[in-house]
Amino acid sequence: VAEVEQENQQLQLIITRCEDHMQQHLDAEKQLLESRPAPAEGSESGGAPQRVAAAAQALQWVLQGKKNEVKRAQASLALVRADESSELARLEALKKQHAKELADAEAAERALAERVREGVWDRPLEGDILQPRDSRGLFEADQDASAGARVAAGEVHPTAPLPGKAGMASSAACRQLEARALSGCDALVEALAGEGVDAARRATRLPVNGLQWAWSEGDVLTLGFDLPTGAFATTVLAELVETHTPVNDN
Repeated sequence: VAEVEQENQQLQLIITRCEDHMQQHLDAEKQLLESRPAPAEGSESGGAPQRVAAAAQALQWVLQGKKNEVKRAQASLALVRADESSELARLEALKKQHAKELADAEAAERALAERVREGVWDRPLEGDILQPRDSRGLFEADQDASAGARVAAGEVHPTAPLPGKAGMASSAACRQLEARALSGCDALVEALAGEGVDAARRATRLPVNGLQWAWSEGDVLTLGFDLPTGAFATTVLAELVETHTPVNDN
């Protein structure tokens, strides 16, 4: 964007210099023609004033043409700047979306890590919010007497908080666990709420179905598995594969 703006400024400078040059040329031609002595009466030079006027008019047309070019160039510059503004707005929106995704991931991972530490990642807590498999719906665990059995069977999953304003929140023991997990993240939570981001929940478990693997050509591992809609295979690979070569080397 800075490079485009610099090119725009250089083009504007060239256009301005061109306009100044044409005006100076017109003024010089006028002065030259007007400085010539008046012709004697009856001589063939009697049409000099008309020729001066014609030459001045011709130069005026040239200058007007250049001015029209300037206007067209300025209109093009305006379109370029409008495109720049639109692109900057798009990039700013992407930056905010990326920041939100990072904040959501941080909050959810903290809550999940706390559940793992306390050994309750695979069972519902009092006040927990559950999510059915292959669904975005949410319900309170306390409202379903069979919640524990359904979590164990993989029919529903515990969820972690994605901070923001309002939204469905946990209570009781689950709320206390999440508060411990997000301790020290007050500024992050307030920033998300301040941006108008709605609070949400994310399932803490990702079922991997139909997992298959095979070694070929000595050291090539081929994996195959099915994931729910919206899940990423890289999430599974990160848990299955331990890498020793820095990612930025390839």
